[in-house]
Amino acid sequence: MKATFCWVMVLAVVVTFGFAGLAFGQETTETKTYTMGDKLYRGFMNTVTSPLEIFYGMHKETTDKSLLLGLTYGLFKGALDGGYRLGAGIIDIATFPFDFPKAGKASIVDPEYVWDKPGLKLA
Repeated sequence: MKATFCWVMVLAVVVTFGFAGLAFGQETTETKTYTMGDKLYRGFMNTVTSPLEIFYGMHKETTDKSLLLGLTYGLFKGALDGGYRLGAGIIDIATFPFDFPKAGKASIVDPEYVWDKPGLKLA
């Protein structure tokens, strides 16, 4: 009788704590807020690293499709992405004290930095 009671209590504790993890594991929809320094740093880094977009575009198209597409379309797409990142960096530097163009000083480009792109490995 005591053994059955002990097993029931152990089972009750396991089930209780098992479902408690689900109750407290809810996702939050909070957005990250950035400081003026974060926005200035991001703008500087995006301005400096914008030429890397050209090489990333060429690398991505070469590995996904072919060498010819990598050297033509990848170069063109990388140059456009680099120009977009350069412009976003300049806007971030110019407007770092303000919540412009997005609330909370959020990044204009996605991903926030060029090294956060998928498939890019920096050793």
